[in-house]
Amino acid sequence: MSRVRRDPHAERARAGRGPSGRVRMGVVAAGPARPRTDPHALRAGVLAPSGRLRVDPHGGDLVQHAGVLVEQGPEQPILVADPACLILAVLDLPDGRLERIDRGLLSAARDLADQLDGAVVALTLRGRHDLSRLGADRHIALDLPDSWDPDAELSAIAAALDTLSPRHVLFAETPLLGADRARRLAIRTGLGSAFAVHRLQPSEIRARGAGTDLVGLPPPIMTLHEVLLADMPEPSLREARPVELTIGPAPAAIEDLGEMPVDLTGAPLTEADMIASAGDGVTDWSAFHELAQILNATVGGSRIVCDRGLLPRDRQVGASGTLVAPKAYLAMGISGAAQHLQGIERCQRVVAVNTDLHAKMIERADLAIVADAQAVMPALASLLRERDRG
Repeated sequence: MSRVRRDPHAERARAGRGPSGRVRMGVVAAGPARPRTDPHALRAGVLAPSGRLRVDPHGGDLVQHAGVLVEQGPEQPILVADPACLILAVLDLPDGRLERIDRGLLSAARDLADQLDGAVVALTLRGRHDLSRLGADRHIALDLPDSWDPDAELSAIAAALDTLSPRHVLFAETPLLGADRARRLAIRTGLGSAFAVHRLQPSEIRARGAGTDLVGLPPPIMTLHEVLLADMPEPSLREARPVELTIGPAPAAIEDLGEMPVDLTGAPLTEADMIASAGDGVTDWSAFHELAQILNATVGGSRIVCDRGLLPRDRQVGASGTLVAPKAYLAMGISGAAQHLQGIERCQRVVAVNTDLHAKMIERADLAIVADAQAVMPALASLLRERDRG
């Protein structure tokens, strides 16, 4: 059987015509055309924080109908009405400040409580803070005196244990705060404890001890290693319900005479709150050490500085030296090699002084000064001396 031949004239007759009136081959009759969007028409949406209009093309929650903003109701907090257990997190709050380590402790407590279908109770011994977006279901806020009184702190924590009977009590492994409180509590209560826990699961923990890992079930009292305090809590709104706590009078066995002035320029880098660090761009070493002395900042340096013998090897900051986590890191004339940036990854605030606008340290800095460190150091020292004189 022969193949049917196409009739091009019939095909042209069936073809449609374009807007110009010319015959368009292969066009068939179609239904009603989709209406075109008018770019000049009023577009409905909501204003972003930048002031620009945000429109959801899929008709989601962002869309305003007929130009009328549909108000969303207030955000409702997550409630844990009947928890299977309680996880008590005792925050450090040095000088009453909510630090990153406190947020990390709440994040670890939140993770453990979620696995146990429990609730997080935050205990703050000093300072009033809003913990509703930091993972706290309950909040015990105390106002202990600012003076150092470990007996009063221990009585407050023990009262929280007697009132709430938490399954676990978590502290940060910080030498003068969480670690000290946890060890005092373990001695007073006789409860099982584990310190410097770096792996925390409901069925197993791993803790540092005597150069080896100790593995076992989670005890009632634990301090958490810094590796577990690196995460931040999810910003979900929680109840943070206030909990009242009755505390009996504690014997005043220690009298706080205040802090003694201590020279911190030679303190261990791992314990420093502020580090003044020098790099290859520093040539005026007397000005650098004078600035560190006025700031009472621990002295550090880059690898090239230590290689040249300008600073001792134990002052080297970086992946091949010491990993640091101060509240403030002042980088003078440091370009920012990869190993150095790894060493300051956990610094809270970085101030960099460098002549190169495109230096990696300038990119990393929270505050950058593009200038010669030899000019900045004496100027900053002079400014600090004037401030101290009042």
